[in-house]
Amino acid sequence: MSQVRIVTDSSAELDPSVAVELGITVIPLDICRGADTITDDPCFCSGDFFHQVVKNREHLCVRPPAAQRFETAYRRLSHETSDIVSLHLSSAMNPTVSAACQARDQLLGRVDIRVIDTRFVSHALGYIVTQTAKTAARGASLDDVVKYARDLISRTYYAFAVPTPEALKNSGIYQETYNFGVNGGRHILPLLTLEDGVITPQFQMRSRGPIVDRLTEFVTEFTEWEHLSLVHTSLNPEVKAFRERLSEVANSKQFTEHVYGPVWGSIVGPQAMGAVIVAP
Repeated sequence: MSQVRIVTDSSAELDPSVAVELGITVIPLDICRGADTITDDPCFCSGDFFHQVVKNREHLCVRPPAAQRFETAYRRLSHETSDIVSLHLSSAMNPTVSAACQARDQLLGRVDIRVIDTRFVSHALGYIVTQTAKTAARGASLDDVVKYARDLISRTYYAFAVPTPEALKNSGIYQETYNFGVNGGRHILPLLTLEDGVITPQFQMRSRGPIVDRLTEFVTEFTEWEHLSLVHTSLNPEVKAFRERLSEVANSKQFTEHVYGPVWGSIVGPQAMGAVIVAP
């Protein structure tokens, strides 16, 4: 039985060395940066990239990969395996899943391709992809790899905050039903989560204080976790405070940090800050 091969897109923000080590094929999205169109690359997951975006007052937008890119990758992998699992960012944010499905349909009967809308993006997607690839590397069957991926998706949570509602308005994903309030001339910014791939405000938090308090409250709802990561670009001035709070909450447990890239940045802006947590 050949090993199940894993495909994802660049919004997973994988370190290239990890992708190579685990045999993950990454299909890049295209980033529109001002008047230029560039191919998404892991090097853009940096505070310097977003500093330049802010300095130049650039607006980021994202184009999904053409179906042909997926078909080319699937055809190449079909010479190595009969089974492929293709894991991608939320279809509510970008039609990449649709492009992958179009390519899959061109190869029906030649290779078994399971396309999964993970309903996540950025580091949340990246963690799902890497752990699924490790499962495949251990020799799991196609059905077992898919089962593992779907179970991991169900245990993954991403909460975050943006400094102003404009960050979401500019992405085109903002909905007036989010009802950002105003108090004393200041926006009342709710904690945001990804639920079924959709950005969803959480107004029922116990804490009404600073956003760091609300993010910390979200994390402390979990007494145990498989994985915890602070996700940011370093441009948000509250990152240091949240890092210190996570250190207190984690105690002796380890947590990681991840700088997100332009795909997620095109949706939430350059100053979002949050936590990805995976329950056991």
